[in-house]
Amino acid sequence: NTQPAQLYLYGHMHIPIVYELTGAPAPTYLSILGDWITHDTYAQLDGDSFSLWHYRSNQPPLLLQQCQLPK
Repeated sequence: NTQPAQLYLYGHMHIPIVYELTGAPAPTYLSILGDWITHDTYAQLDGDSFSLWHYRSNQPPLLLQQCQLPK
């Protein structure tokens, strides 16, 4: 018994974004992580939540996008 993927991660494409894919039987997301050199972006997977963040020195990180993954 297999479950469909809920999240696809791509790196090294230099465009930080999270897309919700249409046509899937359950909510499914595609995330392009961006890069650390130009955009200072990173991802965080926390249980059923996925977040894309922008690191800022001497300031709190800035939340760019967040999605809830189905359980």
